Amino acid sequence: MRAALALLCVAAFGCATRAPLPPPSAAPPPAADQPEEAPPPPPRLAGIEGLLTLRGYSTAFYYVPGTLDRAAHTQSRLEALAETFFKVGRQPPLIEVWVLDREAWEGAGLERPYGLPQVVGPSAYAIPGWGDEGTVAAVEALLGRPVDPLRDIPLRGTAEEGGALAVADALIQVEASLDLMLSTGLEVEQPWLLGLLAQVLARLTFERFEPGRMPEIATLFDAIAAAHGGLQAHRLEDYRLDLPLEEDLWYQAQLLRGADVIWVKEGGTASSRWLYWLLDRGKPVTRAEVEKRFKGLAEWQRASFAP
Repeated sequence: MRAALALLCVAAFGCATRAPLPPPSAAPPPAADQPEEAPPPPPRLAGIEGLLTLRGYSTAFYYVPGTLDRAAHTQSRLEALAETFFKVGRQPPLIEVWVLDREAWEGAGLERPYGLPQVVGPSAYAIPGWGDEGTVAAVEALLGRPVDPLRDIPLRGTAEEGGALAVADALIQVEASLDLMLSTGLEVEQPWLLGLLAQVLARLTFERFEPGRMPEIATLFDAIAAAHGGLQAHRLEDYRLDLPLEEDLWYQAQLLRGADVIWVKEGGTASSRWLYWLLDRGKPVTRAEVEKRFKGLAEWQRASFAP
């Protein structure tokens, strides 16, 4: 079919129209749209200039020149998360992301090493625009092992640098899931319940838009947990929303497994309806009701956390 269309175009001299050229005195055609400049960044990124803007339905990305592909790739993931969240929360989210080079990152004095996503405001994040040896080293320190090379050929950098950026993307998806659940104002009896529900939201997104990838995501978080204490290193009741990065990711690895208990019992449609029901009813979520509905959480708690 495509070959036939190509032959038709050749026969019609490139499928060109027969309108005459404009006279020499005519005004020149309008210039192509230029990338929109970014608004002033949040206080944590004050002083960063020259960023361009990429807007989606629920996200706005502000990126340093040369990182458009990186911004577009991450935007597709967070747009998928926002779509999932809207289905269960009926709230249109706004996620903002600043895609920075190393110079801008270090100039802003961000705490996390370049290569790991950094929260810079409510549902607002800074992420690395490129991979380099430093990003690989930062991710490997978190994993406690060499980074898995990217299977596809990256547009820029090595396969290891691309693999490090893939880890950063997985981390920001989980972090953004928690922030979106926080934005609902849902009350929970204990903080870990909100973390568990955020992991269910993340799981719904992964399963819908990247089916088959969850074993890879689980292996990634398991590696982080193993490198920073292993099973039963912390008590479930000690989980908070302001933990240091390594400890928080240890908990996220366990909460991911708790969300798997819910996923196995309910599947995607019922899990989504359950989240919608919790958010819609306007009542605090208690530990007893969740544990009663999902009996497998008792074994999950026993195997994962310190007594």
